[in-house]
Amino acid sequence: MHRPPKHVCLAITTLGAFIASPWSASQPLRGVEYSGSLGTAPPAVASPEVVTVIASDPAGPETSPVEFPEPERDPGRHLASVEELLAGAPLEVTALTLASGESLYGNFATGMRASHELGWVPDDDLAVTALERFADLLPNVRQIAGAPMPSEVLSLTVDDIVRLTLENSSTLRQQSYSPRIQAHEIPRQRGNIFDTEVSFSATAGETDGATAGNDDFVSERRTYAFEAGLSQRLATGALLDLTASLSRSSSNSTTDVLNPSYPSDAVLTITQPLLRGFGPTVTRAPIVSAALGADASLLNFKESVIETVANAMNTYWDLFFAIQQAQVRLISLEQARLVYNNNRIRLRVGDMTRAEVLQASSTVAQREGDYFAALRSIQDTEDALWLQIDRSGLASRWETAIVPVSPPILEPMNLSEDQLLALAYALRPDLRAAQLQREQAEISRRVAANSLLPQLDVFGTIGFAGLGGTVNNSYDRLGTFDFERWVVGVRASYPLQNRAARHGLRQSELRLEQADTGLESLRLQIILDIRNTQRRLQNALDLLAAREAEVRARDLELRDEQRRYEVGLSTTEILLRFQNDQASARINRLSAVVDYIQALIELDRVTGRLLETHGVVIDLPETGTRL
Repeated sequence: MHRPPKHVCLAITTLGAFIASPWSASQPLRGVEYSGSLGTAPPAVASPEVVTVIASDPAGPETSPVEFPEPERDPGRHLASVEELLAGAPLEVTALTLASGESLYGNFATGMRASHELGWVPDDDLAVTALERFADLLPNVRQIAGAPMPSEVLSLTVDDIVRLTLENSSTLRQQSYSPRIQAHEIPRQRGNIFDTEVSFSATAGETDGATAGNDDFVSERRTYAFEAGLSQRLATGALLDLTASLSRSSSNSTTDVLNPSYPSDAVLTITQPLLRGFGPTVTRAPIVSAALGADASLLNFKESVIETVANAMNTYWDLFFAIQQAQVRLISLEQARLVYNNNRIRLRVGDMTRAEVLQASSTVAQREGDYFAALRSIQDTEDALWLQIDRSGLASRWETAIVPVSPPILEPMNLSEDQLLALAYALRPDLRAAQLQREQAEISRRVAANSLLPQLDVFGTIGFAGLGGTVNNSYDRLGTFDFERWVVGVRASYPLQNRAARHGLRQSELRLEQADTGLESLRLQIILDIRNTQRRLQNALDLLAAREAEVRARDLELRDEQRRYEVGLSTTEILLRFQNDQASARINRLSAVVDYIQALIELDRVTGRLLETHGVVIDLPETGTRL
């Protein structure tokens, strides 16, 4: 017997077993646990008697003989034995029907016993087909849907998704540049304010002029000057300037005592603001604001990481749901095929109308469409997941099938609303970033308020000069401090209207009010997010319990209706409707399970603890910060 690739077995047996395993209604939160090895099909249980039939597609030519196990119990008064039917005409059944090893009226206990031995199906489960028996003959689902065969199977856990998203997300790589860029703003602003500035200048010039009373004599003076300076801002706002200069002056005058002469000087000037621009708060404001901006940028990046990881995890569980839904659709399709094939048989023996055969045939076509749509949903969700976890893009991995292998553990949430709010206020990166932006606005307001003050500076200058016929002599006289000079003074200015400062202050006050309003709005939004998520969790929990009860009821209804149909007390239309109800109930239960898991993800997101829950630490080397 040909066995399909691992991807098929894993998708059909491991994940498909989840469909056929209802939880206890009294313990809806105990989780789902798998027994046995993932990707391993249950052992086939052979029937002691085997009959060879000719399997032909209802719309195509006959195929090779297929072994068909004998049913284990009497099919009922309206259905003769399989051997008697085969004596009349070929039996038109599909490979999947044969894979189940049973007819509509057969006993499904064999397949269910095999499932129960692996711990997948409790004794009272009433699934209408042994899903695990399908794995051995199920054609590859991608081939059925017209998609390429997978060349590789990638089994991923939730933690794998988190890791791959962090490693390969192009969105996160692009957003990681913002905090790295902002980190360089701090030393840039520090340099703008406190970097020592060095200056140097050199000039050369010549002056020609007439001497009074002697028009024939033209005086000539040549000058070469060199000047160097240092400038340094202090934390108080004071500015220090130190300059040193040396020049050479020569002329054709006979009256100059020193020709050439070398004057030199050294001057120290300090200017200290007393009102506008005074103090470390104003002086260091750009540096502090840049540091707050860098921290806010890191927190905004962390928020983006949380959003991206949460989206990837939700897509992972969407894929889980899509695969499970496809299995439900497959079971529903096989149920319809069994009804159709049995109706064909009963039509040949005169125990069925053509209308009921056509009705079953129409239902088969409809459920095939539902099944193929479910398969396309798997592929679409796989593509969405690849875009989030594959750095090279979808094109390089489109043939790889992703199989979720993390079981849907439904963990109860035991924290109160106050505890969740405390977590959110402590961990939410967007709240902390908003608080830092509010601090930036407050710093801007203080600087703007300072700019309203008059400009009042006190300054002082002290200098020493030297003069000589040589450079050395000039410096020697400079060192004696014989030629000193000093100046002290006060300088004041104030614009009469002062409109720029007044309106700048009002703008900063409005920005501060805006930041306060934004903070209050964000706190209210956090409360709303937590309350909504708590309600979503409780609703999913209540709905899950209801869906489990509905599945059990639908299973019982379908079993009873099958028995009624066996003895001719029901119609094809009613039986097919009960099958639809059962499939809808199972899909609804799957939806409730996934919704509860995604609500837990959302709760971790709105409290800001998603990364901590999965042990993720953000480390950007250029920022020197770990989050």
